[in-house]
Amino acid sequence: MYELLPLAPLLLASLEDIRYKAVPDSINYFALVFTFFLAIHNFISHQIIPKNILFSLAILIFFFILFSFKMMAIGDVFLMLWLSYYLGFMNVLPLLEFLIFTFLSGFLVSLAYSMYILKQNKQPIKLVFASLVLTTIAIIDLVYLYKIDPLNFQLYLISVLLILFSYVLFKREENKVKELLIFTRTPNELVEGDWVEVPIKVKEIPKNLEDEVKKYFSIEKKSYFELIPKENLLYGSKGLSKKQIEILQALGKECDIKIRVKEGFPMVPAILLGYLLAIL
Repeated sequence: MYELLPLAPLLLASLEDIRYKAVPDSINYFALVFTFFLAIHNFISHQIIPKNILFSLAILIFFFILFSFKMMAIGDVFLMLWLSYYLGFMNVLPLLEFLIFTFLSGFLVSLAYSMYILKQNKQPIKLVFASLVLTTIAIIDLVYLYKIDPLNFQLYLISVLLILFSYVLFKREENKVKELLIFTRTPNELVEGDWVEVPIKVKEIPKNLEDEVKKYFSIEKKSYFELIPKENLLYGSKGLSKKQIEILQALGKECDIKIRVKEGFPMVPAILLGYLLAIL
C-alpha cells in the first residue's frame, strides 16, 4: 500500500520536469511534509519503520554523490528526500531493481530528448534513433528477466551488449547534442539549478545591488564585469540558487543581461519509470 502513495506526486513532478526542466517546490514541499507526518504517525501509532530504511538512505546518499559530480540536478535529490521513505518498504531485490531501471530509464529518456532536440534543430537523428530502439529492447529484455526468467544468463549478456552498443552509437552524437542544449536566457527565464556555462557579462553594477552581488558572485572587472556564481552547499560553482536568480533579475531591470545556460535532460520521468518497474 505505502509503495503506491508516491505515484501521484511522481507523475506530477515528471510532467513538470518534461515541460519546464524543473520540479516546482510546491510538489516537493507537499510530498515532503506529507511523508514526514506519515512517518511520525506510523511510528507513534503502529511502531512501523520501513524494513529497509537504511538501504534506502544509502540510495539517497548515492544520489547526493551523483549530484556532487554534477550528474544530477538538485531538484531530483530533493525528490529523493521523500521518496527514500517509501523505498524503505521494498525488499532488497526491488530496491536494486529501482536503481538499475532508474538509470537505464534515464539513458532512455536522454536518448528520446536528444532525438527531439536534434529534430528541432533539423539535425540527423538516425544514430540516436537506433540507440533508442536498442536501449528499449534491452530494457524490455531485462524486465522480462527480472520478472519471468531471472536465471537466463544468455539474455542478460544480450541486454548488456545491446546497451553497450547503444551507448557507443550515442557517444558519436553526444557532443552535438550538448552544444544544442546550451541556450541564451534572460534573467526572468532562469529556473533554480540552471547551469551557467560562461561568466555573466554585465556593463555596470548599480550601487544599491553591489553588496548582494559581491556576496553571491565572484566579480572580475575587465571592460565590463564578469559574474561567476559562488559555490554553496547545494549548487556548486555553476548551478544558480534562487537568491542568485533574484539578484540577476534585479540587475536585469537596470541593464541588459544575457546568460548562457546549459539545460540538462529531464531525470524525474526516469525515476518514475524505475519506481514503477520496481513495484510491478
